[in-house]
Amino acid sequence: MLIPIFPLEIIQRGIAKIVNIPFAQNFFVLTLTPLFTIDFNTLIMARRKLNKVMAGYHILMIISNADGEFSPEEGIQMVDYMSDSFPFDVSLDNELDELLKLKREDYFNHFVNAMDDFYIDSTAEERSKFLNNAVKMVMADKKITSEESMYLREIFNAWEPETEI
Repeated sequence: MLIPIFPLEIIQRGIAKIVNIPFAQNFFVLTLTPLFTIDFNTLIMARRKLNKVMAGYHILMIISNADGEFSPEEGIQMVDYMSDSFPFDVSLDNELDELLKLKREDYFNHFVNAMDDFYIDSTAEERSKFLNNAVKMVMADKKITSEESMYLREIFNAWEPETEI
């Protein structure tokens, strides 16, 4: 794909050049060198797609930590979700490590990505069951904070049957 940033005459006079990025097939960017450079690490940020169960784990962990507290009651609901979702023992060390490295301001974007990953791999029935589990988890400590409520509303709005394609 060619992104026409500059008129062709600028390229022909050698003021701009086309740069091919080897790891991004068919992706070209016009640059003015040496006037500025483009940091491709910030332009092209690949993210790992989570499978349905891991996406659910990330969603629940973010919701449970949205208010800054992770109650034992929420933990029990999390264990129930994981034991229902995985027929075998699984190590969550890498997933937990990834979540712990998230800055609080990145929670929402990560949450939306995990929500999208879960949606892609799930049926409407699985989404409904997951949403019920999420509500049970939030209600487990007998208080629903505004942060937890905001995340639950986000799932309700995104996964509403009327908005599904």
